[in-house]
Amino acid sequence: RNVSIVPGSGTGTIRNSGSSLLTLSGNLSKDNSVLRFTEGAFNVTGVISGPTPGTSDLVVDAALVTFSNENTYDGPTFVYGSGTLALGIDTAIPHASVVTLGSGTSRGTLDTGSFTDTVAGLAFSGLGGTLRVSGDRTASAHLISTGGSTLGATADLVLTNAGTTAGLYRLVAAPSITDSFASVSGTSAAYQVVYTATSVDYQQRAVLGAVNVSGPVSIITGGSAAFPYSVANDALSGGQDLAFTGVGAGAVIGSPSGTAAAASTTDALGGRVYTGPTVGRGPARTIA
Repeated sequence: RNVSIVPGSGTGTIRNSGSSLLTLSGNLSKDNSVLRFTEGAFNVTGVISGPTPGTSDLVVDAALVTFSNENTYDGPTFVYGSGTLALGIDTAIPHASVVTLGSGTSRGTLDTGSFTDTVAGLAFSGLGGTLRVSGDRTASAHLISTGGSTLGATADLVLTNAGTTAGLYRLVAAPSITDSFASVSGTSAAYQVVYTATSVDYQQRAVLGAVNVSGPVSIITGGSAAFPYSVANDALSGGQDLAFTGVGAGAVIGSPSGTAAAASTTDALGGRVYTGPTVGRGPARTIA
């Protein structure tokens, strides 16, 4: 059946005191009121609606709640009390809602699974929380934030079914992403999580095979798609040609647009480190 919270009545709480999954197939309305799920597990197949965003929060507190419909409610979404909000469909959380994980005393989890959603922001508050994603999407990110997102010491990332066939999987996309996840789990040895100013990606590492160089140059890190790398040169001068042979060699090149830093202000000693913006397919190039 449908459930409506009286406008302006404060907080309406739906509690599952049993041990079984509770399916809510009716529509839920929360105009100018807070809707709180607590205790137990819920599958919400009805639509959650309600205007008045300033006083119309959606709260998941110490519960496992799956959204299995495209909800339309206004207002922010909060997950804490070791609770989890899971997507059971694409675009289950309204686009205008900012999702905040954690409170001053507890953590929360957002689980996108293999689905995707666009929200107004992703924030980590207090003790923060965990973003769980399948890690198998290539066409679009699991979570797209139309506002900036700050990660940091209270933000964790868990990959539950990370892909291993494509070179790059997009996890998070936003106009700006600050900092990184404090911990990452679920990765494979051949892939790594890479951060850019606007995305968090799961990306294949370089497969170098045998590496031959025309000077005393060594590859420190690399990859098969665009992300930062560095090359350390033990010689006293630059201009070394990088040449690669073996399986996967065509996926790694040196970029001539890198920058150099020397071990002394006179640029005359060894220990030079060259960094560049991209790694991709192409012929061997000269780092000058």
